[in-house]
Amino acid sequence: MTPPFFGEYGDSLTFNSKDDTIPSAQQIAWRPDNLDFRQVKEHGERFFLNLYLDWVFKKTPFVFDLPMQITHADGQGEPDFAVCENGRRYGLEIARATTWRDERALDELIKAGPGFCLEIDADLNGEARNYDPKAEIIPVGCLFYGEPLGDLERKWAKCIANRISEKQKKLETNYSKFLPSCDLVLYSACSVRDLKSALDLLQSEYSSLAEAFRPTGFFQRIAIICENWAIFDPIGTTPELFASDSFYPQKQHIEECGSKNT
Repeated sequence: MTPPFFGEYGDSLTFNSKDDTIPSAQQIAWRPDNLDFRQVKEHGERFFLNLYLDWVFKKTPFVFDLPMQITHADGQGEPDFAVCENGRRYGLEIARATTWRDERALDELIKAGPGFCLEIDADLNGEARNYDPKAEIIPVGCLFYGEPLGDLERKWAKCIANRISEKQKKLETNYSKFLPSCDLVLYSACSVRDLKSALDLLQSEYSSLAEAFRPTGFFQRIAIICENWAIFDPIGTTPELFASDSFYPQKQHIEECGSKNT
């Protein structure tokens, strides 16, 4: 028998009042014990959902209309979760902001252990299966650290733009068959160093892609999150950036750009 997705809460999380929508809410306190969550899809989905709700409850880029229930969905073609927000139903798709190739390289990096790193000029936007991920792992201190700062941000932007485009296609062909609208949350494990620059590049990269495939379906809300920062409405006209104290020195840079922080 498959255990409940949310453990003691069953297959749904329920938030009845404002007192439930705080960062310390018990419903979102669960965290994976170790890195095996990368190998277990359900663990990753629950962890990313909790991080997303923590940022929303903490920074309120928007306010949920309570009561709200989030139910795990496991049907083929459905978004990961179905949300019922005071009677209004919509989907919530949660995914990694990465590619097959980058995931395999990260697996090899974990196996290599301390003293090694992932080369930043790897093609993060690539999906090719015919390559050796071990080739991307090099000892710490190699010359690649001297490459321009913007290189990593540009590759991150291309990867994110590609991921959003992929999910928009699934929104049109799959998710829209089940629910009238849908939100998208992407979890980024990439160590972006200049978040404001990365966001500017993302908007440019996405505009170029959108001109090519001309999406007809759009997510009602998009967020990119990780443990130290979050971006809401990243491809919209008024994106909001939030950074934690541990994201120094980016916190000061984000503040100077007029965005929000902890």
